[in-house]
Amino acid sequence: MKRFLTATALTTVIATAGVAGTEGQEAKIKQYLPQTNIEMLSDAQMTQLITIANSGDSYSEKTEQMENIVMESNPVELELRNVQTTDLIYLAPSIDFTAFTAEELENAVIVVRDASSVDDARQRLRVIGVERTMVSSGILSEAEVNTIKTFDPEINLSELTDEEIVRIQAAIASGDRKSIDTAITSITDS
Repeated sequence: MKRFLTATALTTVIATAGVAGTEGQEAKIKQYLPQTNIEMLSDAQMTQLITIANSGDSYSEKTEQMENIVMESNPVELELRNVQTTDLIYLAPSIDFTAFTAEELENAVIVVRDASSVDDARQRLRVIGVERTMVSSGILSEAEVNTIKTFDPEINLSELTDEEIVRIQAAIASGDRKSIDTAITSITDS
C-alpha cells in the first residue's frame, strides 16, 4: 500500500510538472515510445529523450535508454507469472501493442511469464516488437523489412543505426539487388 501511495503521489507530481514539447519533439519521442503520455514528462525528461532520439545510437539502444528514463518515474512492480496483456504496456512502452493480433499478444504474455526478471521481460518484448514498431513508426516500411529479411534472415534490425537504415533504404530504392546485398552485407559483416 505504501508503494501504491508513493507511486500515486509521484504520478501526481509528475503530472503537474509535465510540459508540452513542440509537435516535432513529441513526434520524435513517439517514434521510439509510441505509447508514452507526453503530458506526464518533466522538462528534464523531455530534454533527455530528445537528446537520445537525436543521437547516433541504434534504434534499440535509443529505445532502451528512453524507456529507462520514462520508467525511472514509473517503476514497474509486477509478478511476472501473473502478467496479463494489459500489463505489457508497462513493461515496454516503446511497443504499440494495439497493433498486435490476439495471438501475438498471447505469445508476448507467454514470453514475459517465462522471463527471469522485469529487465529480462523488457528485453524479450523489445525483440518481439522491434520490427513491428519500426514499421508502425515509419522508420521502415513492411516491404523494406521483408526485403532486408530476404537478404539476411538473421539480421537484428534493432541494432541498426539511423545511418545504416538510410543506407539500406537507399539501396532498396535503387532496385539493384547487388546494391542491396552489398549494403546489408557491409553492415552485418562489420
